[in-house]
Amino acid sequence: MVDQNAVRGGLKYAIYRTPLAVMFLGFYVPLLSLVVFSFWERSGLWMEPAFTLAAYETLFSTNIGQLGQSLTMGLTTGLVALVLAFPVAYLVSFISTDFQRMVFLSIFAVPFFVSPFVRILLLVPILGADGVVNTALLTVGLIDEPLGFLLFTNFSVLIGTLVSFMPFVIFTGWLSMEMIDDEMKQAAEDLGARPLTTIRTVIGPLALPGILVGVLFVIAASMGEAIFPRVLGGTDAVSIGLMTQRAFSQLNVPFAAATTVVALSLYVVGLVVITRYVSLDELFTAFQEEED
Repeated sequence: MVDQNAVRGGLKYAIYRTPLAVMFLGFYVPLLSLVVFSFWERSGLWMEPAFTLAAYETLFSTNIGQLGQSLTMGLTTGLVALVLAFPVAYLVSFISTDFQRMVFLSIFAVPFFVSPFVRILLLVPILGADGVVNTALLTVGLIDEPLGFLLFTNFSVLIGTLVSFMPFVIFTGWLSMEMIDDEMKQAAEDLGARPLTTIRTVIGPLALPGILVGVLFVIAASMGEAIFPRVLGGTDAVSIGLMTQRAFSQLNVPFAAATTVVALSLYVVGLVVITRYVSLDELFTAFQEEED
């Protein structure tokens, strides 16, 4: 006779472990392979097993400027996303009605359903010399000639990245603010705190963990993006993703692997910093209490 408890236990074990196995085989095994390849030696059009730091030496000597520019661009994008997304998340969480909240969140979700190529094509006629922005500014007389920095510069890459990835900060900020007990906000108001004071002392600190998770994702996505710098950034734009893509196109696998490892290391450092100064446990505990 079949032991039903054993069958249920085996089924539960398979349900829990199968996603972990798929994740390990589909992500961590290739990632570990990249770590190994980063120490191999390039040989002709391929590579051969070895233990050398040549790829890292090239990255931190010849390409250190591009690496720093990519990191600076990622941090700038994350900071701008934080500044722009926080008031939007506050508006959605505390000021909007249920219907308005649904409309806002639906609007912010639209970029996820649009191909990156389409988003790029939409930005070109908006930011170009004859685009919507320059035409509007010329019409009202604010400028005498088209602004040249709007397209094919780091500014246009920043705009493209924000359009694509800032909704992540909005959603994480909104979820964090939704978990804040209304009584805490009401208590601050009853004690005479002004709206800005309430935001600075209550809303901001409590929503910070979730918002920073979204900001970290934006930074990582900005640094790893290759399409936007290639199309919107012109010849001078760089990113870690674009560096990796060019290295793979040149069959320089060790250098591409080393660049990926460095990018992942920067992401891990950022995650450690966030978990060091803000408590993600409080965020998940609040979420569990909200569900209960």
